[in-house]
Amino acid sequence: MVDDQALTTSAIPPANSIRPLPAQVKAVAYGNLIVGPLLAILNAIVVGYSISELNARNAPEGLSTFFYINILIYLVVGTLFLVGGIGLLRNQKWGRAVSLIAAVSCFVALFAGSVLGKIAQNLLASGALPLRPGQTSFYFRAPMSVAAFAPLYAIAVIVLLMLPDARNWARGERGVAPVGGLSDPQYATPSPPGYQPNPNALSTVRTSPLAIVSLVCSMVPFMMLTQIASVVLGIVALTQIRKSNGALRGKGFAIAGIIISSVLIIFIATVIIFVTMVSNSH
Repeated sequence: MVDDQALTTSAIPPANSIRPLPAQVKAVAYGNLIVGPLLAILNAIVVGYSISELNARNAPEGLSTFFYINILIYLVVGTLFLVGGIGLLRNQKWGRAVSLIAAVSCFVALFAGSVLGKIAQNLLASGALPLRPGQTSFYFRAPMSVAAFAPLYAIAVIVLLMLPDARNWARGERGVAPVGGLSDPQYATPSPPGYQPNPNALSTVRTSPLAIVSLVCSMVPFMMLTQIASVVLGIVALTQIRKSNGALRGKGFAIAGIIISSVLIIFIATVIIFVTMVSNSH
């Protein structure tokens, strides 16, 4: 007969032990180390080629500035991913925060690239960017081939880092041994004497559908209507989660949806105001 008290004691991790890195967090860490630099380098190559084309076509002076801004934006995004990956591998919870910021910045960067192209077109049409002598018009296409793949990776990062294991790791919590058996001691949390687990407790906890819809809507660009809906649904989801007494989870999804949507709405509104002011000044 094995002593239950001995099993419980052996399951207690040392006080100075390091929180184990969940598998999905480790996957994001290595992914960040690869995708971050690759995204910045490939985008610089593609956009740099577009700048060379503009120069060969005798583009209006100042037009290439918008392309250099695009390179700078994705350099920042790539750096955030790289720093976040290093932080995760160093078992630092700030690595998760930086990685989430990098993921959100992918969507901001995608919108920024599109908006920069629109601004350049408006400035050309208004004469704020004067054409070269002999030119009556000038057509250019903003490079999007590399930038379009960034949000796909960003979605994966957000989903993986919002899973319960990743959130528990960030809070410094350890996994709970499953009912009916003991897990690896480094993940086990000792139960108090006389504790009887409720086998139906975990089955009654579910993720809020509104929280998931909020996150999905925040990533779908449709005239900012989906972003507005995301903010509303996220707030409703947070309210329901708070009032559910633990029956609902998904707070991370709702918060991510609200943050992504709010950043995009503020950014786009700022750009619209800027473009309007430039157009009126000319």
